[in-house]
Amino acid sequence: MNWFLRFPWLTLALVLLAYSTFGWYIASSAALWSHQLVLMGESWKIFLDEDTVALGLHLFAALTVLLVTCGLIAPVALLTGFFGSSFKSDYRASLSILLWSFAFVVMLRWLSYFLQVLVLISAAILAKLELQELKFTELQVWLLLSAICFSGFGLGILAFHWYTQKSA
Repeated sequence: MNWFLRFPWLTLALVLLAYSTFGWYIASSAALWSHQLVLMGESWKIFLDEDTVALGLHLFAALTVLLVTCGLIAPVALLTGFFGSSFKSDYRASLSILLWSFAFVVMLRWLSYFLQVLVLISAAILAKLELQELKFTELQVWLLLSAICFSGFGLGILAFHWYTQKSA
């Protein structure tokens, strides 16, 4: 019973809420984005169906969720890959500074999108730390977080479609 009380229910509910909100946002934006992408594709002589483009957007967002949860498995290896080997020579350091400056400008340009992803990452990191404190293994943490993140994302999409069909 003590373990049940110590389990991080509030943190996992926060993760579920963050990913549900992300799913709701993606579902609400998919119609507008798919319409714009279809129009852009027609100008390039690429003819796509709006439903196909909307499905592609949902799959891209699901891939983002997967990358966030997979990125939590080995953050040290990812950080070493991004930063560790880039300053071994002057040429690589200059190129690295140029690329990171470009990434910073892109983050500032699309700040709202960057902040949404940052909220997802922060919620997942908080849950990972809470679960590791309870001595969960890396695999257990990843499986539990993946299940919660994907269910929250799907729940947000389903809730949006249920709400719009009910109010229409």
